Amino acid sequence: MTDERIIGFLREAEAGVAVKDLCRKHGFSDASYSLWRSKFGGMSVPGKPNQNACIESFSGRLRHECLNENWFANLLHTRAVIKPWRREHNEGGPKKVFGGLTPAAYAKRMAEIGYPNPGL
Repeated sequence: MTDERIIGFLREAEAGVAVKDLCRKHGFSDASYSLWRSKFGGMSVPGKPNQNACIESFSGRLRHECLNENWFANLLHTRAVIKPWRREHNEGGPKKVFGGLTPAAYAKRMAEIGYPNPGL
């Protein structure tokens, strides 16, 4: 299968054709689509949350602890509510994934040993 055909399939999916319909129509598997999407699409496959468990865990925690607990009137109000939650999350208690360090302490340690800024 040529790269051009694969990119054509990906464009069909981006245009709104359901992946299952696209696979059935052209005779390839969901796994092939996922592989092509990651190779040619430059991003992970939509609907596959287990590809980045840390981000999915964070998103779930944000949704459960902050977003579901508040009603936001506007963008400014949203920022005002999320900022303290984010600060508590980043500077609060230790996290197992960071070896018992807080995210801020982990970022500081990584910076000290020369890792690029992890984004915290």
